[in-house]
Amino acid sequence: MAADLTRIEISRNVDIVGTKLAVTLFVIDHSKARRATCVRLLQSQREMRVIGESQSAAETISFISKVKPNIVLLDLDLALESGQLLQILRRESPRTKVILLTGAVSQARILKSLSYGVLGCIKNRDLASFLTTAVRVVDAGEAWVPRSLVSKILEQINKRLQQ
Repeated sequence: MAADLTRIEISRNVDIVGTKLAVTLFVIDHSKARRATCVRLLQSQREMRVIGESQSAAETISFISKVKPNIVLLDLDLALESGQLLQILRRESPRTKVILLTGAVSQARILKSLSYGVLGCIKNRDLASFLTTAVRVVDAGEAWVPRSLVSKILEQINKRLQQ
């Protein structure tokens, strides 16, 4: 069965920006318009390179395990469609970081995804303003989450420490 891939390149970090390798990204979103927005914003940055995009996460896992992008931008709805998707991604490409693309969703859904190792979360309406910054922050090993979630994250950590 052929994957519904819009584009895929089997190469990794071949573009050199100064002395640093380019950040490679893969975009997975059911919305063609949102994928196009992400690709346009990212390709405007010299140090970022989109190596593929897809509308379906499940069909893309094997490609991600081969190309091992630095970061996957993943539609939250697709991430939670299969409770195991984030775990599979983590197993197949453990160094790949994930940033969720979200609409108007509950904090509980985002927190659940963060508990699977997701390092970033950006609302769809904020893509134009913050996507490239979020990619830089997550690539540097830091988290990018809405401020409104920070207290909830700390509460969950505190509960786990008390158990």
